[in-house]
Amino acid sequence: MEERGPVPASSSSSSAATATANEASPLVHSEGDEWDEASAGDVGSRPIPALPFLWTAVFVCGVFLSAAFFSTGDESAGAAGDAARSSQRRPVVEAKYLVSNFEEQQKQAFVMMAAEVPGQLGSSSLWGCLSVARALQRLSERHLVLLTDFTTFPDKSSVQKNFEMLGVDVRVLQKVIVPGLADTDVKSMMLQKLQAWRLTEFEKVIWVDWDVLVFRNVDWLFDREWMWAARDDPLCHMQAESPNTGILMLYPDEVVFNALVDHASKVPWTNANGLIRTYFADVQKRPVKLLSEVEADYGQCLGHRIPTPYRNKDGTTVTGAWSTPAFVHKSGGVQYTWYEGQKVNEDENTCFSIDLKVQRLPSKGQILNVCHYHPLSAYWRDNLCSAASDLLKIKTIEVESFCSDECYYQLSGDFSCLEQLPDGPMP
Repeated sequence: MEERGPVPASSSSSSAATATANEASPLVHSEGDEWDEASAGDVGSRPIPALPFLWTAVFVCGVFLSAAFFSTGDESAGAAGDAARSSQRRPVVEAKYLVSNFEEQQKQAFVMMAAEVPGQLGSSSLWGCLSVARALQRLSERHLVLLTDFTTFPDKSSVQKNFEMLGVDVRVLQKVIVPGLADTDVKSMMLQKLQAWRLTEFEKVIWVDWDVLVFRNVDWLFDREWMWAARDDPLCHMQAESPNTGILMLYPDEVVFNALVDHASKVPWTNANGLIRTYFADVQKRPVKLLSEVEADYGQCLGHRIPTPYRNKDGTTVTGAWSTPAFVHKSGGVQYTWYEGQKVNEDENTCFSIDLKVQRLPSKGQILNVCHYHPLSAYWRDNLCSAASDLLKIKTIEVESFCSDECYYQLSGDFSCLEQLPDGPMP
């Protein structure tokens, strides 16, 4: 039989082993810490937190103590003895922490919006919100609010009932009245997201546009102070200085809402990004803080110089795809020629969409789905189809075609799935 080595007899040798293990570990940045490329050399250099090991030890001790109590077989102790043992076994500290944490979570929420656009028949924002809702249902326990003026899906099923089955709080989207702008004006519609400031039952909310993909747990953003937004950098220059409010952590306040509306009536602006930026930078003198690119970025910037927090011992970056943002705004897309009409289109959200017609392109006599080459399209599709098809049983040609593996993956030049769809790309 093979001999086992001696068990370390001293704490010093144990500490040395721990130190050696830490030195051999990759340098991994902790998600949620404020980080930028300039500090990358120090990322992860601190030792592995002892907290997971501490909880493991507590759990093992708890199991041991529970076994000891249950093995006594002393039934004569009566109710008082049972109560005493129960009190000793109860994780008092953990229970207090959980209650406190739950109360804190009740004051925080994600919010998204699905709005009908005059002159368009599509429901792209509804499908996008379904995918966001399913992702957040899996990744977070925070409250999720949907602001919408849709009442039904294309199959006539109820928007409110379907989203409520996903645990979403559905509320009616109100019009934002800006002096000098008609409520049907495109600029006025851009400001509907300002209603997030009216959700004053929450202390903090994170606004998420419907065309955003949430890739991993992002609850750490609630722990930060002041407002945070993605960087408005669609050309991927890196370290942009303006906010993209497609992802925005804010503090609801009716006074701020009214001030923003008033600001919109007095200064020139072209979109919500610019309006929100100038109000907080110029009026409140407290600019919105900006997330790093690995925390939030546009889909077209994936793999495009986004710095990774994953480092080798010598500080160099680990080779591979280790810089996927937690929030990805739109999938990105290219200028393409649609094969039926030879019409040139530009699409910045090709793959976070159920529109197969814009995803399928001709190549050497066959039809290929370009989204098969996108690293996040399958994840977005899984969230959408898990919600729309598997859970809610929404019956539309678009959903059934998009969520059919045979239609989505097994192309082989077959046009049968396309023939089921309406002519032309969906809005």
